[in-house]
Amino acid sequence: MEEKKRKPIAQYAFIGLIVASIACLSTGLLGVTKGLVALQMFTPQNPDTLNLALQISAGVLILGLAAYAFMAPDKVRRFFTGRQARYGSNSLIMTVAFVGIVFVANYIVYQNPKSWDLTEDKSHTLAPETLQALATLPENVTATAFFSASLDSTNAQQILQDFKANSSGKFDFRFVDPDLDPVSARTAGITGDGKIMLTMGERKEIAANVSETELTTTLIRLINPDPRVVYFLEGHGESGIEAGTDLSFSIASSTLQSKNYTVNTLNLLVTNNIPEDALSIIIAGPKKPLSKDEVNLLKNM
Repeated sequence: MEEKKRKPIAQYAFIGLIVASIACLSTGLLGVTKGLVALQMFTPQNPDTLNLALQISAGVLILGLAAYAFMAPDKVRRFFTGRQARYGSNSLIMTVAFVGIVFVANYIVYQNPKSWDLTEDKSHTLAPETLQALATLPENVTATAFFSASLDSTNAQQILQDFKANSSGKFDFRFVDPDLDPVSARTAGITGDGKIMLTMGERKEIAANVSETELTTTLIRLINPDPRVVYFLEGHGESGIEAGTDLSFSIASSTLQSKNYTVNTLNLLVTNNIPEDALSIIIAGPKKPLSKDEVNLLKNM
């Protein structure tokens, strides 16, 4: 009687085996894709979706095997004890070993995130300033990129992925379509397309455009919110720092600004006072000597 009840169920057991086989193939392909992502040979549009797909595929594989074992226990028993065990056990072991290797490799990559730039022009290698900023993150940072469907986000995806890969797990990102979710855009204070908001704890800063330089500057501003003002002394024939004057000093000024410094000029002959927010005063190539009062002010700074 029990044998008769099992037969209708057993005839559908092959479905579980087919599902498990497809899931096994899918898990292997997704595992290889994860490996390519780790080597930066491939950049998915949404890394979280890839991770979720791998987990679902592995779950379906286990459920498919479990369903087959439940519906056809006699076949499973004969497989392990009969003549088929001699030939099928090797295939089963190889399959299990392959899936196990995929899971172990992905677990190691997840626990020890590391990437290699294999591009010829090292296009995925971040600047030293960016790597230093990522290495000194005091808390986790989340980047929210506001991109509508009409704007290409490929470059933003790659840059944010590079930031994440070099942050030791402290930098993550997500994309929001401001057309589909205008409330989030308004709450973040986003008024244009292609802006990126960086959030760390209760603080937030917005990058005006998608570039490594702009994101690094915004990140430094997020880490160091206090104003940092550098003054260039003038009034003694020093070269100007504005664009179109002395090239070297204008480059120095723009470099400081890119590192989140505020750059101003200071004429002590006029003010006779050093501003309280002065982090540093640069005396760059004066053609006339400083007065005694100026020297005393600088010494007492």
